[in-house]
Amino acid sequence: MPKEWKVAKIVPLQKPKRKDYAVASNYRPISLLPTLRKALESLVAERIAYLVEEYGLLPKTYFGTRKQRVTTHALSHLCEDVFKAWRGKKTLSLVSFDVKGAYNVATEPEIRRLRQRQIPETIVRWVQDLYTERQACILINGVITEVQRLPQAGLPQGSVLAPILFLVFNAELV
Repeated sequence: MPKEWKVAKIVPLQKPKRKDYAVASNYRPISLLPTLRKALESLVAERIAYLVEEYGLLPKTYFGTRKQRVTTHALSHLCEDVFKAWRGKKTLSLVSFDVKGAYNVATEPEIRRLRQRQIPETIVRWVQDLYTERQACILINGVITEVQRLPQAGLPQGSVLAPILFLVFNAELV
């Protein structure tokens, strides 16, 4: 992976309807990444998504960011489970969660989970290289800070590969 592709420009975007924009948590940092990197990430994401679907590497009840799986499918699945429980005179419980800081994924566990799902080693090594030795600068009002190393950066907001990698990482919880 070219070193230049590992540098992100982080732009803090205001979260809507917040009272005090002097508070850092009222901003969402977005990583602006080189276009060629994003194109290559897109190809790798497509390949991983294909493998995930072709070989059933994620739980069937995992609907987020997967092709031909939308919210209405998740709701339909839920309704079927409710009706099935009613017919069997059983009680049904639903657990739902929203993961805060979802992309704060450590590289080593992510790589382990890719290998556990038997993603080809060339893809695993490429992902590992992509997410190590990353750097970033911050861009605010046209002013750019000095580029700094990001030792525990997680998956970058704005990466086209991050959603499928998060699904693989999080699948153990589902």
